[in-house]
Amino acid sequence: PAAPCKTTTAPGAMATLTEEATPSSLKGDAQRRKSKAGLCRLYGYASVPDYLLLFVGVVNVLISGGNQPAQLIVFGRILDSFNLSDKEEVKAKVWTMALYFGCLGLVMFISNSLQGSCFSTVAARQVKAMRVKYF
Repeated sequence: PAAPCKTTTAPGAMATLTEEATPSSLKGDAQRRKSKAGLCRLYGYASVPDYLLLFVGVVNVLISGGNQPAQLIVFGRILDSFNLSDKEEVKAKVWTMALYFGCLGLVMFISNSLQGSCFSTVAARQVKAMRVKYF
């Protein structure tokens, strides 16, 4: 078996791997992994507005995730409209689908902006609460 590697860092340098791991240092790594915070502990300092912001952010993530399949449906309808025989009908259908694409783009912009701002605000409020408590 290969020798275990240990991560070391020098001040101001990137992490590097060395072949000098000892069983005691591996024990310390295992203890650090066990002490990671879970979701309940992570949001232990959240208030009601934080949970509301998280809810709004998750709803916007779902809206944003549903937008791409909707774009595929609209694009498929654009391609189907080229099978029509009347040129004016094709033009009208393509313009309608282009309007739908514009609306989907606007929805995507709004939902991505809202989810980013909601999650950033919650993160900033959490950090502030932790700093007040521990520093």
